[in-house]
Amino acid sequence: MSSKKPPKTARDPTALPKSQMTPSSINAYAVSQLSARRSGPPPRIDDGRLPDKYKSAARRITMAIVALPIAIVTSYVLYQRVVMGEERKRLVPRPEDRKPTTAP
Repeated sequence: MSSKKPPKTARDPTALPKSQMTPSSINAYAVSQLSARRSGPPPRIDDGRLPDKYKSAARRITMAIVALPIAIVTSYVLYQRVVMGEERKRLVPRPEDRKPTTAP
């Protein structure tokens, strides 16, 4: 058995001898191949939604993406307070920590 390639058409520039192959003939062939009508249904437009079978997995992934940074920062701050002995940050200082103000 010998494997034979199908004969090339006259429009195909590779069927021509090298001396007759020109950039314009190659370009014309490429354009005709790209603009040829394709058979079958048109390509489906993806609206960005996942199929229903992936919704639970997407929810878990989203939850992990949101929760992990919060858990990491909270753990780091708690580590600094418990192990390293750092004081808790306060928005308003306690009354005993305030400096007394002198009235003129």
